[in-house]
Amino acid sequence: MATIYEGTEIPTDRHVAIKFLRTDLAKNPDMVGMFRAEAAIVTKLDHPNLIRGLASGTFGASHYIVMEFVSGPTLRERLKWGQPERDEAMSILKQAAAALDHAHDRGVVHRDIKPDNFILEKSVLKLSDFGIAQITRKGPVTKDSSALGGTVIYSAPEQFTEGAIIDRRADVYALGIVAYEMFTGRTPFTGYKPASSFSHRVPRAADTVLERAFNENPAARYPSASAFVLALEAAFIAFAPDSTPAPRLEMATPPHPMKPVPREPAPESPPGANPPPEESGSAWSILAWVLLVGAVVAVGILAARAMGIGPFARQASGALKAPPRLRASLPRPSLPVPLPGVVGKFPHDKAEPPAPALLLEDRFTVSLGDSGNPNDLEVRTVSLESRVKRTCENTWGDAVHEFVEGEAFGGALLFDAALPYPQPRVTSSEFRYTAGHPVHLFLELENPKATLDLDLAAGRGTIVRDEGNPQTGTCEYRASK
Repeated sequence: MATIYEGTEIPTDRHVAIKFLRTDLAKNPDMVGMFRAEAAIVTKLDHPNLIRGLASGTFGASHYIVMEFVSGPTLRERLKWGQPERDEAMSILKQAAAALDHAHDRGVVHRDIKPDNFILEKSVLKLSDFGIAQITRKGPVTKDSSALGGTVIYSAPEQFTEGAIIDRRADVYALGIVAYEMFTGRTPFTGYKPASSFSHRVPRAADTVLERAFNENPAARYPSASAFVLALEAAFIAFAPDSTPAPRLEMATPPHPMKPVPREPAPESPPGANPPPEESGSAWSILAWVLLVGAVVAVGILAARAMGIGPFARQASGALKAPPRLRASLPRPSLPVPLPGVVGKFPHDKAEPPAPALLLEDRFTVSLGDSGNPNDLEVRTVSLESRVKRTCENTWGDAVHEFVEGEAFGGALLFDAALPYPQPRVTSSEFRYTAGHPVHLFLELENPKATLDLDLAAGRGTIVRDEGNPQTGTCEYRASK
């Protein structure tokens, strides 16, 4: 329903995001009302785990909201990289609960809690997108009410039930679904099984807590988001994973107590006499074994301390003053642009960890064959790679990843028309000319699938990769000298 721009607030030089209602929706009174309601809500709330609203208004016929800029990946992107550890998951849930309690105490129900709306900026969670949030009211939901809606798989049943009343417990339901998904990697619907059956890290006591959170009956759920998270944390603390008591071993017959074996009394030796040779050798043998075992244990302790394993793991990890710093981007020269050719830059819509997606851009070059006639240009190669837009750091796991402006992230993709399938190749290309000069270029690339639609006259274009969202950017045609 909106287009979001990255911008700078000129008087304060503050980095902001500006959300504009789409012009085709500005004529719809309901959409304008929802947009204004979101503006009122985000400027009303002020919490470190909520994206702050800074201003709102109209610019010509456009409605806008100015918000703080947040650059971290979403929890949805984080889950694609693997399930978080228990401490990380609980940290995310605690921060989300704090944000929701703040909103709920001020009469705001989010109604669209899902991993896509959790933004992870370093170790801080930011809850976003109050587009369908509403002020709590006592009236029931009707078919025409804006209270209907939300992402179905995370929405409480009452959000789609006419006559139901929606309150903070609807967000508790969705937060329970998100928690289950973090611990199991799936949502609890198709062929439901307790979370402990999917992950050994989840104790059975936590199953009851999770099931109460997303109970279909609102009255059976926890009264607040923090109450749910505190109960879940208590279950983890009180019960270790796999804490089911082991079955008791029943013996067929009671064991008889062991009886000591009588020893022969040793003959008395006269005072000052030396012990028998075999007895002295036995003593020295025992002493040698004791010394050998002691040496092995000492070596093992020193090795464990040096490697930070076993009982020394916590001590070793605590001794680190700062996480290691890793260079995540690679120094790489600019892509070669043989003349004639086309160059372009497009904001990156997807990034693999630990790269922050909003700080990357795709750069490409298209080399053209020039036969002397400008109307006979043909595509030779297309090179595509991701580069960092500005220098930044991104903390992920136990390391700080450094990204340097202009450097490449990952490997470059090369589409060569001469390569046979299934190698990357250009499957089709189309030029449009005005007065003998190319003004438009359309390319279809295969394996991986991508399309480029470049308006060379306007210097703008779009790229779509793997049938994903279109990326808009700039392009430039460079003719032969």
